[in-house]
Amino acid sequence: SREVAARVEGVVKGAAVTRAHYQNDVATVTMAMPISGKFLQAVWPDDQATSRLYQPGNATALDRLLARADTWLGSLSIIASAHAADPFVIRNEADAKAVRAVLEWMEQNQVEQPGADLSRALADFETSSVFSGLLIDASAVPDFELATIPNIRDEEGTLLYPTKATSYDDIVNKRGVTYDFDLQDAVRNRRVATKPFVIRALSTYKNLSSDLMIRAADAKRVTQSSSTVQAMNKAGVLIVVAI
Repeated sequence: SREVAARVEGVVKGAAVTRAHYQNDVATVTMAMPISGKFLQAVWPDDQATSRLYQPGNATALDRLLARADTWLGSLSIIASAHAADPFVIRNEADAKAVRAVLEWMEQNQVEQPGADLSRALADFETSSVFSGLLIDASAVPDFELATIPNIRDEEGTLLYPTKATSYDDIVNKRGVTYDFDLQDAVRNRRVATKPFVIRALSTYKNLSSDLMIRAADAKRVTQSSSTVQAMNKAGVLIVVAI
C-alpha cells in the first residue's frame, strides 16, 4: 500500500553510507540499514500482526526480499545431516560417558523396554528443566527458504511459532528468528544461549517453503516445556540451515 511504501521510504532514507566508489563518470554508493526495528515495524504494523503475521502461506515479494536480507545482514553462523537410518555415532567423550551410563543402568536393572523408560526420563528432564530458547536443526531440509518470520508447524499444520502469544515488540526488534550454519555456534548464540531446547525439522509444510514442519512428538515436548514456550514468546528461536 502507499502508506506502507511511505513508511519504508522514510526508514530507507535513514540508511547509512558504508562505502563510496568513483570510477570515470560512475559513482557507486553502498548503504546499510538494520532489518529489525523501524523497518520491520513499518512493513508489519501492530494492527496487522494477528491478521497477517500468523496466517499460513503469506509469502510475498517483501517476504522474499527480507529472506535474502537475512543472508546479508543476519548473524548467520552446519550440522551434518542426520537420518533415521544412520548408525549411532559417538562424537566426543560426553557422548561416550552418556552411553556408558545408559548401558550400566540397563545392565544393573535388567531393563526390558529401555526405549520407553528412557523416553519417560527424557520427558521428565525436559519438563522440569529451564531452557533458554528453541533451536531447530533444518540442515536436512533443502527446500526451506529463509524468511524473516518463518512459521513452525507440527505434522497436522498446527502453528507453534509465532503465535498470538509471541511478543510483537520482540518480533520487530529482534526479527522473527536468527539463522546459523553451525550447531556449536548456534548453541552459544545469544538468541538462545545458553541451554536451548534442540529439535530437528522434518521438512517444509506442504507447499509453504518458509514453513518448517516438526514431528508431532517433538511439538508436544516443546509445548510441555514452559520455559521453552516462554523463550519462544520472546522470539528466542534459532534455525540451523545448510549452506
